[in-house]
Amino acid sequence: MLWIIDGNNLIHSDSILRDRMKESGLDSAVDLLCDELAKVALSGHRFQLVLDSGQGRRGSSAVEVLIAPHGKSADELILSLVRSDASQEKIQVVTDDLKDIAKRAPGGRIQRCSCGEFRSKVISGNTKSGGGPGRPSKSEKPPAPRSKNQIDYWMDQFSG
Repeated sequence: MLWIIDGNNLIHSDSILRDRMKESGLDSAVDLLCDELAKVALSGHRFQLVLDSGQGRRGSSAVEVLIAPHGKSADELILSLVRSDASQEKIQVVTDDLKDIAKRAPGGRIQRCSCGEFRSKVISGNTKSGGGPGRPSKSEKPPAPRSKNQIDYWMDQFSG
């Protein structure tokens, strides 16, 4: 199945990705999302992650990262991808943006999935660790600090 993801919409609505963006920036949140999608892709899913702006980003064979061209929005690029897809493959568009994408996308094999549903059913549902993506299971150590502010905080707590 092909998933076309409104990347900025997902990052801003998902608490794990939003926290990463606040701590370390948008690029870091995109990298985390790409890592999570690559793990899920092992079960046969393909992903097109569409972003409003930015530089070229790394992807993989199962995660294609697309940047909307200057003067165009991610919503417009998503609609273009959906309309130009000639395969008969089922397509899920991941977005919470009903007025711009979901209402304008053609029906039939194109379906909408909310960002919350996507996290719970696709990303979290396919993780094998007990804590979900971005969170340690009980047997793992916690993740390393991801920002200078976190490092400074812990250095302050344990120095002296």
